[in-house]
Amino acid sequence: MSFRVRALLFLAGAVAFFVMVLQAGPRTIAASVVAAGWSLAAVIALYGVVQLCYAAAWQTVMGAEPVHPPFLRTYVVTVSTLALNFITPFLQAGGEPFRIASAAAWLGRRRAAGSVMLYTMLHALSSLLLWLSALGVALFIFPHRPLVMATIGALMLGVLVLGAAVFSGHHGGVLGRVLGLVARLPLVRRLSPRLERHRESLEDVDRQIMAFHRRAPGRFLAALLVDFLGRVIGVGEFWLICHAIGVPVTFVQSYLIGGLLALAINASFFVPFELGSRETALYFIYHFTGLAPELGVATSVVTRVRELAWVAIGVGLVWAAGRRDTGSPPGATAAR
Repeated sequence: MSFRVRALLFLAGAVAFFVMVLQAGPRTIAASVVAAGWSLAAVIALYGVVQLCYAAAWQTVMGAEPVHPPFLRTYVVTVSTLALNFITPFLQAGGEPFRIASAAAWLGRRRAAGSVMLYTMLHALSSLLLWLSALGVALFIFPHRPLVMATIGALMLGVLVLGAAVFSGHHGGVLGRVLGLVARLPLVRRLSPRLERHRESLEDVDRQIMAFHRRAPGRFLAALLVDFLGRVIGVGEFWLICHAIGVPVTFVQSYLIGGLLALAINASFFVPFELGSRETALYFIYHFTGLAPELGVATSVVTRVRELAWVAIGVGLVWAAGRRDTGSPPGATAAR
């Protein structure tokens, strides 16, 4: 990746980080750090382990390639990618092109795009598993009122439908279908000619994804389990925060809070930086879980400080993630 691209990404990330700090309020952040005490350092460290699992899952996917980045570089790219995704106000997709460009030095552009597409779909599946299992827990913990149970049932059905769609994309190719869909939709039909120029490349990525499933189904399952493990570890931050402020909760309650919060945040993806949506979701989730609702708002502040810390780390690592210390590896240029 060129120096200019890395400089622009770093500058954009630094500006977005500064805006986030101003919106949160430096005094509020400082007060939250003091109130959280030891739990803040523990939560920040815990999220480093979560990203370690995500990096290991992507590394497992790339392990099917004859040449791939070393794990440390994969971890650095993963941290930077998640930071860039977070500072993208809409759709949270700013980091994926960066991930592709970083991996292309080893895999070539097309195979790098295939590995990122495959991992993105796998990451979506692990997210759906978290939502579905959290909703299953909610069936037992939430009040057994008809409206509450009906809502949970409808959400579970919706998650299952999404899971089937993502799983179908893994095995049957998804990019070719997207091209056909774009050509038929009135609002985006004008984009079809531009996308058609890249049909060969997109279909090549589709073939790469399908070939991966045929050749290495065990590798796919291993990557999915490692990625899901990262999500399970991540919900531990709610256990740490609650115990730090003297409110003991079980890990099952923490799992429920983390899973439903992830579902709520993804459902409100159109809200920039999750402003207000996170606090509102945690307020009601804590209430239905049998905890003080105001504790959910306090928890939200701590999780935002954790995010700010990792966004700062990720943006700083853009310099390390976007360059390669040695020449191109054997075979990298052949797949470009």
